[in-house]
Order: sequence, then structure tokens, then C-alpha cells
Amino acid sequence: MRTSIHESTNTQGWQCFEAARIDPRRSGAGGLREAFDEAFLAVDAQAEARSSEQWSQRYGAHPLGAPAMVAVAHAADAHAADEPVETPGALLGHESAANPTRVLAHWGALAVPARVEDEPLVLGHVVDTFASNGLGHAGRARMFESVCHAFIDRYCGPRSPRFPLCFGLPVRPAWRLGRALLGYEVLQSVWRLERDATHASIAMPADLRLEEPERFDAQDTALFDRVAAERPVTTTRPADWLAWRFHPLLSPGTRTWRVWRGDELAGWCAFRVTEFEGERVGLIVERVVPADDAEARAALDGECLRAAARAGVERVVFVCAEPSPELARMQRRGWVARPSRTTLVGRAFGRSRDAAFWGRNLVWTLADTDLA
Repeated sequence: MRTSIHESTNTQGWQCFEAARIDPRRSGAGGLREAFDEAFLAVDAQAEARSSEQWSQRYGAHPLGAPAMVAVAHAADAHAADEPVETPGALLGHESAANPTRVLAHWGALAVPARVEDEPLVLGHVVDTFASNGLGHAGRARMFESVCHAFIDRYCGPRSPRFPLCFGLPVRPAWRLGRALLGYEVLQSVWRLERDATHASIAMPADLRLEEPERFDAQDTALFDRVAAERPVTTTRPADWLAWRFHPLLSPGTRTWRVWRGDELAGWCAFRVTEFEGERVGLIVERVVPADDAEARAALDGECLRAAARAGVERVVFVCAEPSPELARMQRRGWVARPSRTTLVGRAFGRSRDAAFWGRNLVWTLADTDLA
């Protein structure tokens, strides 16, 4: 399915397409591929510039899909007949030096696997929303609205395979945009659980063994499923999603550890030293350990604290919201809880599972976001 939006007020028109139909990795995409690279790199230069390979991994390699709507400008002669161009590729037939193909706006999401009780779902983490600065204030607002509504019409709804929830942890301008266009509401307050890395000393129990695997696989998924059984509403960790999420192109510098008790996998975690909320910290992006295994928990915590100290950072931080059982457990183990600057916001697409339902129940970690 394709959503087409056609504007006839300018001599140069534009349309809105599913981004999957304009694959920036495809060598034959020509000017469209270049337009994607230029537009993405331009918008992301304010934060952390991504290469075209990173963009391809982020969207094209996602095992569950990373749907997006993109507004593409086409040349004046393609618009002369006042008919929409049928395919993105057809735009290239009208390209010229004076009328190059341009990506004007983008509204995307990364699919996040989840479940409610025993029902598997896919949620949408809204990311990489932008419109060209060259459109002016009014033009940017109109273009944002067009791609946002096309995205909702195509991908959102209460039943699979559509997104029953779109969520994000936006900066203030993105929050205003999401509230105005996507209908965002505040879902959850977010907490930072912190521990001082400079004086921490947690010894490895004698019966445990630590390893640093090259990648996560099905045994890590199995342990997550066992640990997450206590959560009625949670994001999940399929093995192919784990491999995608912690690929070096998406998560550079991330360290991963497993802890074993004999031949039994007792826990695993992902850790990264990075900037978060204005300071350089050690982030526990994900940690999976049974609630009653204090030794495995201490072993993973100790490795994260030591890695942070070696990197010269003072704090290790784990981020969660109130539905997470980790909020109380980690405080009992000496972690200090502080309010985060960020807030989980979103829009629900269903009456029985409204925003309040997701806010009360959803358990997630930074692994479900692009913040780490």
C-alpha cells in the first residue's frame, strides 16, 4: 500500500511514499539514494552524524521493519500533467541538474517487539522526524503534518501488524511536534538509578564465570523470557532483534557480558559509556538476571562499575519507569533513584488499551530506544 499526497499550489510538486519503496541501499536508486543520504546526514549533523551504512543498518536491516513515510519533491515537468507520479523510481525519469530529486520530510519509527500477557505485539518507537529547513516555518509545519498523518494512516491501529502504541522520549521541540501532530500524551515519568563508580568494589563470586560474547543469541532470549514472565506488559527480546539492536553500526562501543554458573546462563547485560542527559556516564542499556539471583546481579553490576571506572566516568546509570520491578530492587541494593530529565510519551491506537493502560503497565529499558 502507498499513501500519496499531492500538492498543486507550486510548480514543483511532491508526494508522500512509504520509505521502503525508496531503498537508500539499492544501487539502482540513483538520485533517490543520494537524496536520502544527503537529507539524513543533514538533519542528523546537529546531533551525531550517521553514515549511509548506519542509516541502512538502522532501517533496512531491522528484522521487524522500520516503517517510515517520506515526502519527495519531483521535477516541474513531472508535475505538468497534474497527475501523481506512480512510483518513487519514476521520479528519477524527470530529474535534471536544475530539478534534482529532493527528500523534503521524513517520519519514521523503529519496530519494538512486545507482548501483553501472551499476545505478541509490535510497538513503534518514533525517531528521525524532520522536514527541510528550506521550506520555511509554515511549509515545514504543513510537511510535518502530511508525513505524520500518512504514517498514522498506513502503520497505526489497535491490531497486529499495525502499531497499537507509538512512543518516544523526545527533546522539547520534538515533544511539541508530537503532541500537536501525533497526539502524544505523557505516559510515564522516568527514573535514573545511579551508583558511584569511582569507589565501587564488587568481587566476582567463586562459582560464577564471566564472558564477553561477540553477539547475543537464542539462549539470551530464553533467559529474558523467563525473567520477564513476571511482567504482564513488556517489551521482548527475540534473538534476531538483539543481533540487530547491538550491531556495532547501531551501538558503537557497547560491551556485552554473560555470567555463567557452571553450564547455566545466569544473566547478561549490555553496557556503554556515552553522553546522557548532558554528562558522560556508564549506561546499563540492558540487564537480564532472575530476581532471586543476587550473586549474578552483583557480578554484572560489578563488571559495569569497573568498566566505567576504567573509562574515567564517575557514575553508572540504569534508566527505567515506575512499572519496572528494577526500580525498587536496585534501590534496595544501594542504587540512588533520581528523576530523569526525559519523559516517556506516546499515542495509543485502541480503546481498551489506551494511553493510561500503557502508562500503568509497560516495562521497557534503554535497549528499546535510540538513546544509547
